[in-house]
Amino acid sequence: LGDDPVLQATLFLELARIYRNLGILDEADRLSARALLIRREWSPGTVEYADAVGFRGIVLRDEGRIDLAISSLEEAIELREALVPPPDTGLATLQATLAWEVRAAGDYDRAGELFSQALEVQRTVLGTDHPAVATSLLGLASTFHDQGSFDEAEALFRTALEGGAGQANPVAAAALVNLGMIRRLREQFPESEALLRSGLEMREALYDTDHPDVLEAREQWAAALAALGRFREAEATLTRNLNLSISVLGEAHSRTRNSREALSNVDWDLGRLELALARKDSVAAAKNRAHGGDHPGTVYTLISMAEVLLEMGDVPAARTKLDEAVSMAERLEGTEGVYGALARNVAARIALQAGSVAEADSLVTAALALAGERLRPDHRYVLEIQRVRARVHLGQGRPRDAEAVLPDVLEHERRVRPRPHPRIGITLLDLGDAKMALGDAVAAGAAYREAGAEFSELPGSHPLVVRARDGAAAADARSRPPS
Repeated sequence: LGDDPVLQATLFLELARIYRNLGILDEADRLSARALLIRREWSPGTVEYADAVGFRGIVLRDEGRIDLAISSLEEAIELREALVPPPDTGLATLQATLAWEVRAAGDYDRAGELFSQALEVQRTVLGTDHPAVATSLLGLASTFHDQGSFDEAEALFRTALEGGAGQANPVAAAALVNLGMIRRLREQFPESEALLRSGLEMREALYDTDHPDVLEAREQWAAALAALGRFREAEATLTRNLNLSISVLGEAHSRTRNSREALSNVDWDLGRLELALARKDSVAAAKNRAHGGDHPGTVYTLISMAEVLLEMGDVPAARTKLDEAVSMAERLEGTEGVYGALARNVAARIALQAGSVAEADSLVTAALALAGERLRPDHRYVLEIQRVRARVHLGQGRPRDAEAVLPDVLEHERRVRPRPHPRIGITLLDLGDAKMALGDAVAAGAAYREAGAEFSELPGSHPLVVRARDGAAAADARSRPPS
């Protein structure tokens, strides 16, 4: 290369781009760092230096070093704003890239603002049919999705999908995946599985099987399988995904964390509580390292760990873990949101198991009020709180009130869940308990047996299967006439 540092930096940067496109991130990292050092020494305060800083941020993002990536992207944006007159498509590209990262960090307002700024320039300069416009549309739609604005998100995703003119392309594949995720959140499970399968197939046609975008689509498809009660298929898919993610992206990458957490939920569904807890503990530690402290995603993981500990019968440990989640939620945004409702619901279960029925009643009432302010009445979180409310009624010696709560929960679950499904079975178990408390052993036995049929995907040793079997036996014994 001779002694020309400008030429050296340019060639190092181009080589880094090639290595990044090939997925060889260690070389992309090494070369982009060298290019940046040279340009910082020989051409600071120039557009070329801004380009080196911006590309360095993109490589750091690919490596999962998010905090460093955000800092580099912010520096590059500040430089271009000072150096290049508008409209600047290079600036728009950096804004959209940064938007994806601050969205992942939970700063949805800033992400929406950055995506909108990028879109304004890209539509003006590049035209509405340009792939960059579709990608930024996708990001803005994803931000609406994260905030629960599903109608706005779905409309934008469909716009992005239509922009692909029916051809296999990254934007169309991402739109399919995100539409599938919205359908799952809306509990339209068969439609969700079909959309996610289509998105996965399109990405597999575009990329290698271990590409990060393929890993994401496969993980989301597996979550759809689990929502349908197809736990064994979900487990096999997620195990493969986790192993690929570890080998290609490493333990620290967000895709690896997400796959491990999804697999922990399937372990939980299958009754492998110790394994589920161990995976969740690993995920919580990884999230703390990645985010440098408090984060909404960590709150969710801690709450689910408290639930697993409760199902294991370790009430003190469940209470400690839940307190940790609540403290983090308070530091983030208080406990009056959805996480506050979920935390209070788990706290009610803990209190009920500890025999504190009055405390459980107060907590579940507060959880239901909070959830009712933010979620529709048939949202799965609201239904879960209603189910706990029925258990509190039983603890209060009010089986008639418990029996009155459960049919609406059961009706909704039967409407949205495929058969058989464990969620339906859990509600039937609670209904069986209410019938037994009312002295209707025949109806209780029928509810327990129907619950057992809903658990057909679970192993025979699973606590829910055992509970259904024992409940049916007890109901039969009570209903049998004396000899």
